[in-house]
Amino acid sequence: MHYIKYKKWWDTKHFQQAGKGWLDNDFYCPFPMHTDAYKEYWDEQEHYIKNGYTHEGQRIPGLQYLYLNYCTIKDKKRKKQTIPDFWAVDVDYFENLEYVMGLDPRMSEEDKLFRPVGMSAAKSRQVGASLKGAVPILYNMCFVPFSFNYIGAYLEKDALKTLAMYMHYHNHAFKYTNFGKRFIERDSNKHYKVGYYKEVNGEKIPDGYQSELNIVTFMNDPEKGVGGGCDLFIIEESGLHPQLLQSVTYIEPACKDGDYTTGTILAYGAAGSEGQSKDFEKLHYSPSSYNFLSFDNQIDEEPIYDECGYFIPNYSCRKPYIDEDGNPDQEKAIAARDKELETLKKRDHSKYLEKLSQYPNSGKEMFGSRGAKRFDGHILDSAIAAIRKFGN
Repeated sequence: MHYIKYKKWWDTKHFQQAGKGWLDNDFYCPFPMHTDAYKEYWDEQEHYIKNGYTHEGQRIPGLQYLYLNYCTIKDKKRKKQTIPDFWAVDVDYFENLEYVMGLDPRMSEEDKLFRPVGMSAAKSRQVGASLKGAVPILYNMCFVPFSFNYIGAYLEKDALKTLAMYMHYHNHAFKYTNFGKRFIERDSNKHYKVGYYKEVNGEKIPDGYQSELNIVTFMNDPEKGVGGGCDLFIIEESGLHPQLLQSVTYIEPACKDGDYTTGTILAYGAAGSEGQSKDFEKLHYSPSSYNFLSFDNQIDEEPIYDECGYFIPNYSCRKPYIDEDGNPDQEKAIAARDKELETLKKRDHSKYLEKLSQYPNSGKEMFGSRGAKRFDGHILDSAIAAIRKFGN
C-alpha cells in the first residue's frame, strides 16, 4: 500500500493554548489593557505568529500558529465557533507555504530573494484548503504594511467563498486581538483597505498599515486582476479554471522585481471536469516550468512524471482515521475510502472514476482519465513509466 509518511507528533494541544483560552473565557489576554503584562503578552503572540512556535523540540510554522489559535471555524456537530484541529499534514503544508512566501526565519536573505514565485496545492475534497487559504491573507493584512493582496477564482462565487472566510477571520482578530486592523476603505466584494485616518493641517489622510485586498474573477478575462505590484495572489478552485496557466503567467511579473521574487501566488483546488482541470494538471506536473515550488514525485506510485506540485491526499485527513494529536492512519483511511467506492466501481465505472478524482490519494487518481474504461489503469501507467525511464 503506497502512501506518504508524515512526521509523528505528540502533545499537540500545547500548540493551541491561546485558542483554547479564548474558547474557555471568550478572551485571549488575561491582563488589563495598557499594562506591561498586556503588551508583553501580545508581543509574545506576534513573535510566535512571525517566527513559529516550538514545544519539546517540535516546531510549527507561524502561519499555522495563527490558523490554530486565531482563525475560528464552525463546529458542525456542536453548531458553534471553535478552533481548528491540529493535523500533521497541515504542518507540512504551512512549512512549504512559509518558505514560498519568504517567511521562514531560518531563510537567508538570498533564499528569500530567489525563492519560487508560487505554490500549487492539488487536493482531495473536504481538507479545509479554503480555510487555510485565507490565513496568509490575514497575515499580510495584519502584519505586512502596504501589502497588496488578491483573491481570485474563475467563478465569482468561489472567490466570494474565500472572501467570506477571510472576513470571519478579520472580524474575529479585530474584536479579540490587538493586531486586528480596521477597514478605512470597503467596497463590498471588490476592495478592502486597512489603517486609520490621521488629521494633518485640518485634513484627514490615510495612515497605518494601509494593506489592501482585492477580489477578481477570471471567467471573462483570464488576465484580469493585477495593477502594479502583488504581495499575495490566492487562486481558489484552480481545478475549475480552464485558463489557469494564462492567469498565472500574467500574474507572475507583478510578483517579481527583475530576478528577485517579491510576491507569492498560491493556487489550490480539487479536480474539476477533465477539460477544466487540464491547466491545473500541467501546473501540478511541471511546476518548475512556471517558477512554482517543485517536489520529487513521491505521491504517485510508479510516477510517470519526476516532479510535481504540492498534494494533499484524502488519507492525510480522513475522519475518523486521525489520532488525538493529528497523526493520520493512512492504511485504514485508504481501506475505508476504497470500501466506500467498491460498489460504485462495479455498478457505474465512469461515476466511480469521477468520485475517485474528487477524493484522490495521488495525482494519478485526481487527474486520470474519467472515461468509462474498465481496464486496470495501473498497468498502463506502469508501461508509460517504463517507456519514460528507458525509452532514451
